[in-house]
Amino acid sequence: MSGVPSLPDMVAGGIPLLGANDLSTSLQVLAAEILSTGPPRWTDAEVAASRYAITNLIDDIRSPRSREELTATATALYPALNEHFLRAQGLWSANGKAIPRRLEAVAPAFAGRFNDAFAELLTNVRIPAKPGHCSG
Repeated sequence: MSGVPSLPDMVAGGIPLLGANDLSTSLQVLAAEILSTGPPRWTDAEVAASRYAITNLIDDIRSPRSREELTATATALYPALNEHFLRAQGLWSANGKAIPRRLEAVAPAFAGRFNDAFAELLTNVRIPAKPGHCSG
């Protein structure tokens, strides 16, 4: 099972198209229970693997060869950090555009720092000029 509760979220908060009935009500109760139980806990090996992947991405950001490489690495780091932050705490994660909303819902101060850091990374980090090339 993934750490992103897409289907349980939809079922728990959805409106039955043909109106509520015993089946739809029981499915919504089950989905709400799944959401409140939380995702499967990460093992120590999963936490370590996540840390390793994040460290590799950060190493690439420290010495990008181009703006394009920096952007590609930052876009890989964004979901990896989100998943690590949430899953290592036993919380449900999110994907794509739901990441900022999820982080804001569970950790507003962290969400602000997270968003500010990526804005800084993608707008203000300077790429060293390649030897033999002019920058200007």
